[in-house]
Amino acid sequence: MGRAGIDAIRELTHSYREMDNRLGGGKLRSSVVSYLDEHGLAQRYLTQALAYARHADDPVLAAEVLAA
Repeated sequence: MGRAGIDAIRELTHSYREMDNRLGGGKLRSSVVSYLDEHGLAQRYLTQALAYARHADDPVLAAEVLAA
């Protein structure tokens, strides 16, 4: 994750904190859980894509997946 990704997470955390203060955490829980779960799903997709690239003996595609 690059600097832009880290900044985005900080901004989102700040926004969620403000909404929590105004609305209460119960209203935001499903949104926060969904956001946090995205990274695990993305990792599973990238792992599968890497396996496919290796199976196809395509090192360029494998490198592209690893760069993602």
